[in-house]
Amino acid sequence: NSVSLADTTQLSFGLDYINDKVESTTSFSEKERDNTGLYVLGQDKFGKHQIQISGRVDDNEAFGTHRTGNIAWSYDITGEEQFNLSHGTAFIAPTFNDLYFSSPFFNGNPDLSPETSRSTEMGFTGNHGWGQWEFRAYHTIIKNLIVLDGSFSSVENAAEAEINGLEFGINGKISDLDSQLNLSFIQPKDKDTGNVLQGRAKHTVKMNVSKAIGSYRIGANVLAQSSRFANSSNTVELGGYA
Repeated sequence: NSVSLADTTQLSFGLDYINDKVESTTSFSEKERDNTGLYVLGQDKFGKHQIQISGRVDDNEAFGTHRTGNIAWSYDITGEEQFNLSHGTAFIAPTFNDLYFSSPFFNGNPDLSPETSRSTEMGFTGNHGWGQWEFRAYHTIIKNLIVLDGSFSSVENAAEAEINGLEFGINGKISDLDSQLNLSFIQPKDKDTGNVLQGRAKHTVKMNVSKAIGSYRIGANVLAQSSRFANSSNTVELGGYA
């Protein structure tokens, strides 16, 4: 439900319930769990400022109670450009495969802990007649990040991981072509070992171009990523690709 407390002030709150079940030819020691969440969100706008504050409590059948929240502030610089700043926390429960899957090649780890994180982000956005653009910088700390172990046959929790990133995106029309470009540069590392986090490319480029022809649309998409490491010890490297 959402309640308007004033012309620019709104309070939203709610309840959600999720029930996960596994159906598989593989035998799982646990096949079902549920999660109940309560959340509240407050929004206000005054002058050139906008603010959002939210909180959430999750009661997970397998991993207990977790509290998360977020605060965000936006400042309207010119009417077309805005400055944004936010800080938030999160938690992610391991999947049933992470925990209980069993085969000759991979076995889950029932001792896994949920991932928890805190992230701070700042950025600028622009909305113009020719299109939109955005620039963001963020810093994220993740505890108990779930990664493949050294044998590639199971998963484990990394003690603490850090990801620093820069992202830039722009989209608009070039002649009669709809175009979009996104660039991402990240520094993902294990804070204990200093190694690069497995499976994460440091550089990513995405480009989409399309054109409407009557009732149809034709286009092309390009994705390019730099190399990444397949393991946490950084001894097995996978090449970049496009």
